[in-house]
Amino acid sequence: MANSNNASMVTDLLLSVFKAMFRKQPSPDPGSTITTVVYSRPGCHLCDEAVELLQEYGLQPETINIDTNPDLADRFGCCIPVVEMGGRIRFRGRVNQVLLRRLLKQS
Repeated sequence: MANSNNASMVTDLLLSVFKAMFRKQPSPDPGSTITTVVYSRPGCHLCDEAVELLQEYGLQPETINIDTNPDLADRFGCCIPVVEMGGRIRFRGRVNQVLLRRLLKQS
């Protein structure tokens, strides 16, 4: 039982390290402010990943639960997360990190 728990802890640690190695990129200039909104719903793992990735790039996304607004639920349905940056929808579903870097360089 203890070996199983140790193996699980080691696996979790390694996954965290690899994730940090491959995702950690420089943040945009501290003075830059890009209004960022993530339309999501509870239990959406892609939504959680999107918020985490945006935060790693120095953004502070506002998260809006589409289930609390029938218009948003109709508009986005199950195509979430939807990431809006600077008033424009930039991503639907998984956030493309290469495109995110390009967008941040342009701003």
